[in-house]
Amino acid sequence: MISRLGVVCATPLILLSLVACGDDVETVEKECPESCTDGNVCTIDRCVDGECVTEPVTAGAPCGDTNVCNGVESCSVDGECVSTAPIPVTDNDPCTSDFCDPGSGEVTHAFEATCVLWEPMSEVGAPGARTRHTGVWTGDRFIVWGGSVVGDPNVAGDGAAYDPVADTWSTISSVNAPSARHSHIAVWTGSKMIVWGGYSTQFENSGALYDPATDSWSPMSLSGAPAGRVQPSFVWTGDRLVIHGGLQNMSPFGDGAAYDPTTDSWTALPAGGPSARLAHSVVEASDGSLLYFGGTNLFDWLGDGSILSPGGAWSVMPSAGAPTLRESHTALWTGNLMIVWGGWNGADFKNDGGLFDPARGWITPTALVDAPEPRSEGAALWTGVSMFVWGGCGGDACVKYFNDGALYIPGEDGGSWGTLPAAGAPSKRREVAAALADKRAILWGGRAANGTFLGNGAKARLFP
Repeated sequence: MISRLGVVCATPLILLSLVACGDDVETVEKECPESCTDGNVCTIDRCVDGECVTEPVTAGAPCGDTNVCNGVESCSVDGECVSTAPIPVTDNDPCTSDFCDPGSGEVTHAFEATCVLWEPMSEVGAPGARTRHTGVWTGDRFIVWGGSVVGDPNVAGDGAAYDPVADTWSTISSVNAPSARHSHIAVWTGSKMIVWGGYSTQFENSGALYDPATDSWSPMSLSGAPAGRVQPSFVWTGDRLVIHGGLQNMSPFGDGAAYDPTTDSWTALPAGGPSARLAHSVVEASDGSLLYFGGTNLFDWLGDGSILSPGGAWSVMPSAGAPTLRESHTALWTGNLMIVWGGWNGADFKNDGGLFDPARGWITPTALVDAPEPRSEGAALWTGVSMFVWGGCGGDACVKYFNDGALYIPGEDGGSWGTLPAAGAPSKRREVAAALADKRAILWGGRAANGTFLGNGAKARLFP
């Protein structure tokens, strides 16, 4: 007889119902009495003819947990999960909180708030008392410029540089400086200070660059510059000053531009960005994207956001889990997250916020335990491991002024707050100029609760 595969079978017909032949023969493997899985991710377990056989996986395959801080775990040639030594975390300094990121293994030592030391700043040679001024850190000097002052005219066009090591002030040149103004913006490029915008007797769209190495000013081009305004969002990206939104004559803007100091030229931002608004925030993410959030359009307070890619494309920021609507809040970039905190929503001042990851969206609200009282118009600085918050105003219509603050260490559990010591801190104030100067936060000027303009300040040591 010929099988269905064309093979002749010699088996008698009577046996065909009992015995198969050729390629039709099927082997039935014996089953193992129990499961062969032993729970070891470094082995391959299987049943062969009724017996469990175990073989090691390829050496180097990951095993164990994903926390690299307790060692990187991988499979050995013998099928065992072995680990490298844990990463040293503790620096044995009682003034630091030691932390190891379980994903990257990066170790940080955040300064404990209780160890912050306030130091007074000399007032000899300091600029006259003022508010709505600016302050930038150059790498060795804190430069104060412009602002509102008492007298006629009531705006300043002068400035001074403070040396925190020598505790001394020196006047900077006013030749070719921008016209006197307040509520302007200022950034440090790495070699020069850019001053732009603000208000004098009109909304200004002019500005200039100050070079401390030569103590000289050079004007900024007006060609393509945005219209004069106050309260825009702004950020220095490493090669450009980017401005968006702001206010002129009770009309908010929805446009913006980028200024390149190398070519002294302005380029309009692409259309499709945030709606017209002021008092909103922007930070630059590690990939060069610009993250915008919140603000007000004078009719409503806003809680939405937008993202501008390095290539110039706008997209809507995810809204799930975002902080509630607010203006005049703090926004900082930590190196992998944006922190939004504080601000005002037209009725209430805020002391909550959220952490935004460009890859995952809003991941958690900021902790409320030990957070400073609700406020805006204070100082907020990123130290490299924590957010320094100090001063500002809150209460009903910003009549309550503060001279307290805290250090916030972000975390996916909401992070934690530590209250700053009160001894030696500056007096209560809002609209203070602040900058991180190496190991210190520098705070200077501002407005007191009785309306007095202030011409003093203090340094807060934030590192051992």
